[in-house]
Amino acid sequence: MASLTDLQTRLAEAEAALHALQTGQAVAETQIDNIRTKYAILLDEGGLVTYIADLKSQVGTLLAGATETPGRRAPVGVIW
Repeated sequence: MASLTDLQTRLAEAEAALHALQTGQAVAETQIDNIRTKYAILLDEGGLVTYIADLKSQVGTLLAGATETPGRRAPVGVIW
């Protein structure tokens, strides 16, 4: 599993990409000879949303593991 810092970086990048897609700012630009063309990128947002949810889950798992306190042991009993 990736480190917490790596996951948080990926999450920030994925959320920025989703924002760019949703606001129409995601474009690709090509140039052939002297002709430059820009294309709007239209992708299925569902895959990106699923990826973001997965990253959030992984970050949550790492954060929960870091703050988890050891459980208490059961009381010791004597059986007669």
